[in-house]
Amino acid sequence: NMKEKKYILIIYFLFAGIVFCSCNDDANEQNNCPPLPNTFSPSETQALFLELAFDQEFGQSTDKLRKWADTINVFIEGNVSRRGSIEIDTVLKELNELSTAIPIIPVTNKTAANLILFLGSMEDYVTLVEPSVAGIAEGNSGFAVISWNEQNEIINSCACVDIVNITGIIIFIRVLREEIA
Repeated sequence: NMKEKKYILIIYFLFAGIVFCSCNDDANEQNNCPPLPNTFSPSETQALFLELAFDQEFGQSTDKLRKWADTINVFIEGNVSRRGSIEIDTVLKELNELSTAIPIIPVTNKTAANLILFLGSMEDYVTLVEPSVAGIAEGNSGFAVISWNEQNEIINSCACVDIVNITGIIIFIRVLREEIA
């Protein structure tokens, strides 16, 4: 599927650290990035990367790329079916194969996690995991909250895949990939 290949490519860009250009506005440092030509037009994949990396569904867009700097320790919480567990393992394996710098490791201790993946209803996610998104997350198939530091390094995240209100394994896999990515 072309859309899944685009997400895999985007994930590769994010984890491999390939960025179009990282420039510093500080006058004390040399700006090594030439300006884009007026005729620059990103490819469909580049446009999708830019949308996912810099636009936010809720809140303001940013001009800063935020990415993980350390190992991603994933704790799975909620009702995980055997098939769901297999799909999660598959997605994590694919991401680890694409990543050259940041390993993604499942953990069994919630306190060791910096990424909590909740499988259940969005309402339970809001009540049990992330009450700060009440009134925003409900009605979505998936939702993620990401926290970062002043260096724009992601320090933790929690995500939900609403396995109660979405049907079909294909939709589950797509939402799972999007929320983990």
